Amino acid sequence: MINKKNILLTGATGFLGKYLLKLFLLDKGINVVYLLIRGSNQETSIARAQKVLKTISCASSLREKKVIVVSGDISKKKLGLTGSEYGELCKKINSIYHSAALTGFSIDSKMAKMANVFGTKNLLDFCSDCLNLSKFNYIGTAFIAGNKVGSFSEDDFDCGQKFNNHYEQSKFEAESIVRKNFKNEKFFISIFRPSIILGDFCTGGTTNFKMFYEPLYLFSKGIFNSVPANVRCSQNIVPVDLVAKGIFLLAESEKKNAVYHVVNPTNVRAGDFVDLAARFFGYTNPEFIPIEKFNMKELTPVQYKLIQPFLSYFNYKATFLSDKTQKALKDYKFEYPKIDNDYYLRLFNYCANVGFIKKVK
Repeated sequence: MINKKNILLTGATGFLGKYLLKLFLLDKGINVVYLLIRGSNQETSIARAQKVLKTISCASSLREKKVIVVSGDISKKKLGLTGSEYGELCKKINSIYHSAALTGFSIDSKMAKMANVFGTKNLLDFCSDCLNLSKFNYIGTAFIAGNKVGSFSEDDFDCGQKFNNHYEQSKFEAESIVRKNFKNEKFFISIFRPSIILGDFCTGGTTNFKMFYEPLYLFSKGIFNSVPANVRCSQNIVPVDLVAKGIFLLAESEKKNAVYHVVNPTNVRAGDFVDLAARFFGYTNPEFIPIEKFNMKELTPVQYKLIQPFLSYFNYKATFLSDKTQKALKDYKFEYPKIDNDYYLRLFNYCANVGFIKKVK
C-alpha cells in the first residue's frame, strides 16, 4: 500500500519548475520526486538536475533521498525511455506536474508543436499507462486568450480567438488535448493558467528575463523614439513563488477536474510599470502611442524586429478573471499579498544588481 506519493515533474530546470521542486522537497507527504530531464545521457540529465538543486535551500541529504533523475524527452513516444524504464515508472508514479514547455514569442511553429503539443500528448499517454495515478496537473497559460477582447475566465476556452504567436497557439492546442481527457475515470486533471510570471516576491530574483524584462531593456538602451504601445492597457503580473504555491496547494487539495487562473487579483497599468522602471534606472522612455494610431513606417526594420514580439502585449485587450480560483485558494487560507510598487522596485533592483539593466549614473 502506498502511504506517500511519488511525483513526476517535467520542467524542473525551468523558472517555475524549480520553485515547484522546492515545495515538493519540503512536503512530508511526498516520498520521491522523479525529475524527467532531457539530456544526451543519464549523466547529462543528472548534471542539469544538480545545477537546479544547488539553488534550492534544502539539506543535501533530503535532496538525495527524495530526488531521482530520469533522462528522457517528452517530445518522444514513451518519453524517450526504454521499455523497462517506462514500465517501472508507470508502476511508481501517483501524481504528475507537467511544467515543461517551450516558451518565447518568436519560437518556430514546428518546435512549439513538438514540445508543447506532442509533449503534452505523450505525457497523457503515459498517464493512461500508469497503474496508480491519481492526478495530472498541467501548467498552461492564461494567454491562450489570444486576441480576445474583454474578460476571460476559468470557464472560457475556445472563444474564436486568434493567436499572437506560435507559443499561444501551441499552448491552446495542448490544453485542448488535456481537456479531452476530463472524462477519463482513472485520474483527476487540473489545468493551471498563470499570467505574466515575474521574479520572486521577497527578493525580486529571476532566472528568466523575458516578457516585461526584455522591453524594459530595449527602452533603457534608447533605441526607440516612439513605440506602438497603449499605456492604459492592463497587465497581470504575478511572482513566481506565489504561482508555485498556488498551484501546489490547489493540486494537492482539490480532488476534481478543474481549470484555475493563477493570476494577480488586480491588474497593473502598463504605463505605471514602465514609468516606474524608467525612474528607477534613470532612462527616458520612448513616446507610447496605441498601435491603431501608430505609423509603423516610423520604425526601422531593425526596430520593428526588436519590438514586434511584444506589440500585442503592450496593446492587450483581454482581462483575466479568477473569481473561482481566488475563492478556492481562500478556502485553504491562502491569499495573494498586495502587488505594489515595492515589489516592482525589488524586481528592478535585482535586474540592476545582476547587470541586466544598468542604472544611468
